[in-house]
Amino acid sequence: HGQGPGGRLTLLLGAWREGRLVYLGRVGSGVGAREEEALMRRLRPLRRATSAVTGVPADDRREATWVEPRLVAEIDYAGWTGE
Repeated sequence: HGQGPGGRLTLLLGAWREGRLVYLGRVGSGVGAREEEALMRRLRPLRRATSAVTGVPADDRREATWVEPRLVAEIDYAGWTGE
């Protein structure tokens, strides 16, 4: 996870593909302040020094705090972007 525009939480998402965790993209909207605080409490003990996800672009890696891939998120989206 990292900080998005306005200091809001941005999640960097990955998924298991052919036995490895690959980068899917980032999401930052739709998380209210209360949910963000609860999520941060769950993520803090999962911190790790390096990414478990392959293929994360340098711009997304720069401000990231890495966590063990133990939580599963259900994300609603309108579609995939080119990035």
